[in-house]
Amino acid sequence: MTGSEIIEQVLTYVGVKAPTFAKSIGVKYQRILDIQSGKVKKVSGTLANHIIDKYPEFRIEYLLQGEGEMLADKQPNNVPQVVEKPKHIIRYWVDVEATGGNLISFDDLKECKHIDIAIPEFEDCTDAINLYGKSMEPMFKSGQIIILKKWVESFIDFGNPYLIVTKAGNRMLKIIRSVRDDDSEVSCVSCNPEFDPFILHKAEILSLWLVKGAIEKTTL
Repeated sequence: MTGSEIIEQVLTYVGVKAPTFAKSIGVKYQRILDIQSGKVKKVSGTLANHIIDKYPEFRIEYLLQGEGEMLADKQPNNVPQVVEKPKHIIRYWVDVEATGGNLISFDDLKECKHIDIAIPEFEDCTDAINLYGKSMEPMFKSGQIIILKKWVESFIDFGNPYLIVTKAGNRMLKIIRSVRDDDSEVSCVSCNPEFDPFILHKAEILSLWLVKGAIEKTTL
């Protein structure tokens, strides 16, 4: 079985088109298109791992070589089964906080717990955490739960809000802007004018999470 045939079977099973599928597993659409067109003959191990991270029901042997059953839990033909389309789950980390202020260090709790939540409008997001601080008002408010998508691109889409995690262990929600004539630094900007922007070296950034939205409790 060719890589193109394998991808088509996967797309048929998950019920989405290739661009949406690529976005959901965190890869560029071009990687899927190259396989569909035959430019790339096989599904790579890296791509297979991306697929299984999102859709763990697929068998790695099937994705890589087209061998055996497509699904890991597929039952014998004489046993009736109902295949349900997997629901997208976001992990809400109840013990992890993001600060909306300037660089503030805090330690993670030793036992972080998460609750699985399903929000159809954020199907490309993976995680959610609490936000405290007033520096991002009025865009985001203290006490909200911010919905995150891990940023895996090699570039930064400037002008958007990101949760920034630094190598020193700091977390902060800021709008990231470019620094003129210096590609090694970024400017971290608050929405609240009471908080001054500051410069951060890219080398200090451990990971970035694009903030796709927020939810909040308005009544008891």
